[in-house]
Amino acid sequence: MNAVFNRHAHDVRAQTTIEFNVKRPIIPDTVSESCMRYEMGTAYFRDKYAQRCFNEINKPKYKWLKDWTFTGRSDGWFTLCCECDEQDIKYSRPRTLGRIETIVEKYFKAYGEELAKFYKNWGD
Repeated sequence: MNAVFNRHAHDVRAQTTIEFNVKRPIIPDTVSESCMRYEMGTAYFRDKYAQRCFNEINKPKYKWLKDWTFTGRSDGWFTLCCECDEQDIKYSRPRTLGRIETIVEKYFKAYGEELAKFYKNWGD
């Protein structure tokens, strides 16, 4: 999954943002309508799942990586908030950027399956 820099930087307090388009993940039919309504209203699973992704990204404890959020009109961009220059990330840390892209892609591809597991035991 390719990173985009500073697309929604004006929405957050950060020197630089690394953003990923996470609109329209594949959701299995096994997730009930009531669970989806709840999730759409609360983003309960989404936020816990995003925190897990961020924790894996930041396992090496990058001092320049400060936080994460969702940005865009419908929160369709997973946004990492950084305290360093875009050029520093692109050119001084290309392996790190590649690692981050790989992790975000892994989480994005597994989102629907993990959502279904999470809500499996919730009643209608």
